[in-house]
Amino acid sequence: MDNELIKRENEIAETYWWFVGRRSILESVLRRCAKRSRVAVDVGCGSGRNMQLLSNNSDCVIGFDFSHVAVSLAASQGLRVARADRKAMPLADASADLLSALDVLEHLDDDMRGLREFHRILKDNGLLLLKVPAYRFLWSEHDEALMHRRRCVASELHVKLTCTGLRVLKRSYAVFFAFFPILV
Repeated sequence: MDNELIKRENEIAETYWWFVGRRSILESVLRRCAKRSRVAVDVGCGSGRNMQLLSNNSDCVIGFDFSHVAVSLAASQGLRVARADRKAMPLADASADLLSALDVLEHLDDDMRGLREFHRILKDNGLLLLKVPAYRFLWSEHDEALMHRRRCVASELHVKLTCTGLRVLKRSYAVFFAFFPILV
């Protein structure tokens, strides 16, 4: 993503409905599905706001982002972050109990390679929390501005996850209340 856009998102992350809603969903999923983890990884950590939620559930949270600006913003909050390519992260095999990648896969040229990397990092009973934008027909200038490569449907993502050796526990669409206004 563009550095100016990353800075702007950081400025509005505490109040803008999209970010507030996404954190609320993350918090709810963590409460329902995640047991306390020793190591959690936030891929595409941005300014680190999701890492703060993950830290309520984990002993150690590590964030990775490709953007120097995002890593700098997260580091300025005292978070443990590093710049890394989402396709080859500097972690040992089976080193994470929990991995979140919220709004990340759509930025990768090769999303299957990214999913294989997530699988490599996760422990056998690890939990992957994944969120991607849905429905190709909703493609817009916003996707272009955010440098997205794709949108997908749940069944397509399910197949990709299964092909990489991951097991899907739950899949759903979020922010459905906004679907029809966006469609119009």
